[in-house]
This record gives sequence, C-alpha cells and structure tokens, in this order.
Amino acid sequence: MQPEPAVLKKRRASTTLKWIFIFKTMLLNE
Repeated sequence: MQPEPAVLKKRRASTTLKWIFIFKTMLLNE
C-alpha cells in the first residue's frame, strides 16, 4: 500500500474530530 499524502491524512483527522464533536454535542443534548 502507498503511504497516503499528508493532506488526506490531515483532512481525515479533521473530519474525525468534527464527528466526535457532533456526537458529544448530541449526547449532551439528550
């Protein structure tokens, strides 16, 4: 497998953080 570009890695990391934030907010609002 090819190592993925840093841009993709960074983008995926920010997407993951965004989803974690969304889930936390949803749980707090329950």
